[in-house]
Amino acid sequence: MENLGHDAPLRQHTADEIEELRGIASKPMGNKLRRYPAPDKEGWTESWDDEIFNPSTGRSMGKRSKYPLKFPHPSRFALIGPNSVGKTEIVTNLIAQANPPFKRIVCVHADPEYTNDYVHAGLEREDYLAKVPDPSFFDGDEKTLVIIDDLEMRELKSQQRSAISTLYRNISTHKNVSIAMCSQDWSEVPLILKRLSNVKILWRNEDSVGMTLIAKKTGIPLDKWAALWRHLPDFHDSLWIDGHKGSPMPLRKNGFIAFNSPS
Repeated sequence: MENLGHDAPLRQHTADEIEELRGIASKPMGNKLRRYPAPDKEGWTESWDDEIFNPSTGRSMGKRSKYPLKFPHPSRFALIGPNSVGKTEIVTNLIAQANPPFKRIVCVHADPEYTNDYVHAGLEREDYLAKVPDPSFFDGDEKTLVIIDDLEMRELKSQQRSAISTLYRNISTHKNVSIAMCSQDWSEVPLILKRLSNVKILWRNEDSVGMTLIAKKTGIPLDKWAALWRHLPDFHDSLWIDGHKGSPMPLRKNGFIAFNSPS
């Protein structure tokens, strides 16, 4: 099992970087808010408007927005649907499509010593963890993906609930980490995780009341919600809701087919 990183050194800003930031802050403001740099996020955050490059040749591939599955990093994916609908397959595809590729991938799993999910993405046995790691596990230097696969969220002890909340609230956006959380039950996922997931991938379930509740939480009007699902009749069909700024397809079927955004 991989060490959870309690002794890993934390990244520090250099004296020159700190002095530069202080210099910016000391300049006169005028009658408008000034945009200050976010030191923890510089140099690695991505957007749909980025130019991307072939990892093998270095040649430009154009804008990221031309490629529906090349989501900007960091993303926090919530894949919620019944067993065997294809959640693991989608996560594996998202890994394969990442540009630039992830340098580090770990999977927090209920049975880390047994599962072989995500081996197609290159995971080794030591990449499977039994617990959500604490902040010192992440150095912020490597583009990282944390997969959280079917954990019993309601059974997590307080330390683990705190760790997963910190992962979403702070680590993802400050230490170069995307998250892909897979769950079979919308109601079991803590509210804060659903709110902070900026890409939701959902499957139909037989609980009509539950489906209505999900619609209300996504902000999609109920009539539009029902219309969307009429176009998703198959067991494996999924509704993708992309909350990234500038998304080329905020609403999609199965990742690649655009729906008109609800008004």
